[in-house]
Amino acid sequence: MRRLLTFTEFSAKIAPEVIDVTTGTKSPIATPSSPPSSKLEYYTDYLLKLIPSEIIGAYVVIDGIIQGSNVDISIIETVQWLVVGILFILTPLYLYFLSKVNNVKHLVLATIGFLVWVFALGGPFENLGDKSLIHLIGSITLVLFSLFVMIFANQIAKNDQNSKL
Repeated sequence: MRRLLTFTEFSAKIAPEVIDVTTGTKSPIATPSSPPSSKLEYYTDYLLKLIPSEIIGAYVVIDGIIQGSNVDISIIETVQWLVVGILFILTPLYLYFLSKVNNVKHLVLATIGFLVWVFALGGPFENLGDKSLIHLIGSITLVLFSLFVMIFANQIAKNDQNSKL
């Protein structure tokens, strides 16, 4: 089975160490299994876990297919809501079984995050009113939700670090 490499994994395969040109010292490239080197990196890792990127990507592709179809607008609206509903249900299942996220708070926030992303992208919400207003409110909601999640991730990270000590 083929798998996409992250930039870090790819970099480690090409050049497993970095040479500091000013001092000439060599140091290994951080790998995904390396523990975070700073609190910000630790919190960022938590934030990334709370964004269901595979589900959002699937939604974007499916929505593009729907938008490109020559079907009646009322059918498109129904199919859009159906896809959002299915992916909403699939999000916690996907994260739990495939991404091995077992924290209920993570699963809830990631599932809400999926809806926030769909709202920001427009999706079926565009059909509820003025499209430009929906996009404006959706974009603002996405930014505010991301800030809220970062604060929440900070608290989860602190609790996890205390429980490991």
